[in-house]
Amino acid sequence: MDENKLSFTEILQANSINLASTSNLSVIEISSALLFSLVCSLIIAWTYKSTFQGVLYQHSYVVSLILASVITSSVIMVISGNLILSLGMVGALSIVRFRSAIKDPLDIIFMFWAITVGIANGIGMIKVSIICTLLISLVCFILYKIPKAVEPQVLVVKFNKANIDNIMKVVKNNSLNNKLISHTSTLDAGEVVYKLRPKNNDTLLKEIKSIEGINEASLLMY
Repeated sequence: MDENKLSFTEILQANSINLASTSNLSVIEISSALLFSLVCSLIIAWTYKSTFQGVLYQHSYVVSLILASVITSSVIMVISGNLILSLGMVGALSIVRFRSAIKDPLDIIFMFWAITVGIANGIGMIKVSIICTLLISLVCFILYKIPKAVEPQVLVVKFNKANIDNIMKVVKNNSLNNKLISHTSTLDAGEVVYKLRPKNNDTLLKEIKSIEGINEASLLMY
């Protein structure tokens, strides 16, 4: 066997000798890593909150982004440069199971971003973490400002002896395009269903409900 090659046992012994290497970090270095992780994660959380376009905003997820970055920095400083601690941490984290489903792919991206910043600060690459955080945040805001296509929705209107022509007029004036899906009526009541792309949801519903004889109007995701 080549004398220059180390066996796995020798590697473990070398790491055992250097087990206390993480204690060589000064209080200032530890504090700086945690502080910059906190600052960067606050920027990430603010970016997430400002550009959120999902259905249900959760404050607990924003708190998780901040804590994930700071905790990751702490873990990286503990296991940095030590194989034994690294393997032990992998074994400990392997029992963790996340049972809450991620509904928006962007939530995964923001969490990965927060963890990456925590890793960078944990190994002392503070400049990298700050520059990346600012640049990615800027990209998020640029993408947020780009107009996106209006998603089609379903308008359901229930009426009582209302003029159907008035409903059609309001729908035409307040939508980019529309299509009548169904129209049912009796002597006393009726219902129309449109598939449309509204210009403004609130304005459309307000004008529909202002028509005399309208009982109910609602917009549903298509």
